[in-house]
Amino acid sequence: MFVAVKQVIGWLISPLAAGGILLLLALALSFTERFGRLGRIGLTAGLLIGFLLGTRPVAHLLIQPLESGFTAVDPAALDADVEWIVVLGGGHAPDVRVPPAALLNPESLYRLTEGVRLHRALPESRLVVSGRGPWEVSHAEVTARVAEAMGVDRARIEVQPEPRDTREEAVRTRAHLGEGTRVLLVTSAAHLPRALFHFRAQGLDPLPAPAQSYSRGGVRWNLQALLPSAESYRMVERAVHEYVGLAWARLLRGRL
Repeated sequence: MFVAVKQVIGWLISPLAAGGILLLLALALSFTERFGRLGRIGLTAGLLIGFLLGTRPVAHLLIQPLESGFTAVDPAALDADVEWIVVLGGGHAPDVRVPPAALLNPESLYRLTEGVRLHRALPESRLVVSGRGPWEVSHAEVTARVAEAMGVDRARIEVQPEPRDTREEAVRTRAHLGEGTRVLLVTSAAHLPRALFHFRAQGLDPLPAPAQSYSRGGVRWNLQALLPSAESYRMVERAVHEYVGLAWARLLRGRL
């Protein structure tokens, strides 16, 4: 119930969902006699803000602070052997028509690919994959099957199909590995601040291992960057999701 409520709240405050609701409200008001002027002002402001949020400079400005400071892990530079590589869950969709890797969404595939790279560089390590998902086969199990298809020995894969979110992944990892365990924490760069918060709150010792960066390459100042794009809107959605999630985690720190 708690997770479901959190997901609904997260959807309502997402830029596209909230913006769409407010634009519809402003449009409705614009046709009334009493609030018509207010509605037209709100409609104009909403369209302008929506346009700006879809541009690369604004999207980069929002997501870059989350991703800064994280660089790809060089296994040879680790100051100690790391036995556990934890690949956080993302999303997938079952479809018998596509090969295993195509079942994972892009973020999940980035995460798993990085986890496999680190595992190959650290042959004594074990891969931990997690996530429940809404389908009959858990996200963790699908990820494990894709890892197998990439050449990882199934005996070296730990599957955690119970967690529904990042906090539960941290709780389950601590229960399985024990407090104080050092792990390579593999997830998207924008997700790392929140993931590190949860794992440290559980007494684990996570080393950040970014698998993907939305702000890579910076901003190229050209006409294309100043026009709205689907990629920029995805960056804004991700940034807002992470800021809200991090604020929520800190607000409820007592129950972590």
